[in-house]
Amino acid sequence: MEEEEETVAEVCGLCLVSPSRYTCSRCNVRFCSLPCYRSAPHRSCSEAFYRRAVLEELRRRCPFADGTMRDILLRDWQSRAAPGAEKCLAGSQDEEGDGSLELEQSSGALDLRGDLLEEGERQLWARLSPQEKEEFQRLLTGGGIGALVPEWEPWWERHKAAQLVLEEGVNEEGRDREREDAIQEAAVIKQKRGPALQKCTSEVTEITGSLLQGKENMPPIAATIPRLSTLTHTPSPLVPFSVINVLYAYTFSLKLYNGDISDDFMLQEFCETVLGVSGVLNSRQVFNSTAEALQAGVLAVLSGRYTSDPRRPSEAMKSVAHVLMGENKASQKTYTLAALSHLAGLLRNGKKQLEKEHKKKLFEAQKKCEFLLAWANEHEEILMFLAVEAQTEFRIHRDGLKEIDIITKELEKAWGGKKPPEKKVLIQELD
Repeated sequence: MEEEEETVAEVCGLCLVSPSRYTCSRCNVRFCSLPCYRSAPHRSCSEAFYRRAVLEELRRRCPFADGTMRDILLRDWQSRAAPGAEKCLAGSQDEEGDGSLELEQSSGALDLRGDLLEEGERQLWARLSPQEKEEFQRLLTGGGIGALVPEWEPWWERHKAAQLVLEEGVNEEGRDREREDAIQEAAVIKQKRGPALQKCTSEVTEITGSLLQGKENMPPIAATIPRLSTLTHTPSPLVPFSVINVLYAYTFSLKLYNGDISDDFMLQEFCETVLGVSGVLNSRQVFNSTAEALQAGVLAVLSGRYTSDPRRPSEAMKSVAHVLMGENKASQKTYTLAALSHLAGLLRNGKKQLEKEHKKKLFEAQKKCEFLLAWANEHEEILMFLAVEAQTEFRIHRDGLKEIDIITKELEKAWGGKKPPEKKVLIQELD
């Protein structure tokens, strides 16, 4: 799949509605987006693409990590090896049973592994039995093939072991007062922060996620962040909620694509998803609270049909809390700065791949991210309050989904199915 740079945009050859932006490298049909690429008329090409991706992933993994695969490859090597190899193979297996010698000590096995890694996807596909091929096709058609691809571990879920997040039980009146003060004047927050937190209950918990040391895979923070005073004289007190909305779109989109936006096509899809989810970046929407900013993101995800998993929209709320928490209390703004820097860079790179009429939208979104980056860099003390609110909204949304699920199951049980029974006609008019 490669993007064509044409001055005249053709109509998508699959949906016949939207302007086409990409060309399938297999059949050369022009298409507009990932849903069209995955649609039924184009299933043969899309399945071949995903099959190749999965096979490459399987080939990348060490074939000797699994005992079953190792035995299969050993038998294949035995059938193709030179005379005398059977004896060598038997000795190798006996020593392995004693745990005294690894298979890699055999030079023949090393050559075998090298040969297998060099084989193309057709050879690897040919090694599967008819039953394995049938199972693979079933997974591919049903969508279960995604389970074979390792799930991406977001970098923002890694915190120092001592990092804590306030849970429910916060004094509502005190929290609202402190939030208002935080938005209006950062200096006031620094003075009132201690007494305000003492009003909270002692109920605290470590945020879910891996409590790991270090910042592996964290995107780099922009080398130069302008002073906020050079961008605006008096920033709006509603800017924090714009940060919330943008972080929601960023974390949701990155997890949606499993953290892989390495090629141009996926980068374009990522940028389009971010703009579709974030009202701040797409239409200059303004929010008055953390709840409003997060709920707008959830509604955009549901209306845009980006995912069929009902947990993803609410999980993105928790991801926002992770980012706002930072790595630890000493460097709380680190993750927020890294996320906004990363998003601004992705929008900048995505802009280079678009036609002229679409570049303006990404350019404006990039500049908004850079403004929010400057704001977050100078308002670190507000981020914890935003993290607490995001965590609370996640919990409320999660509990609401649980209640809906319980009610749905009760109704289905009463109906005897997923739909209510048809009402019986009580009075029927006779001719």
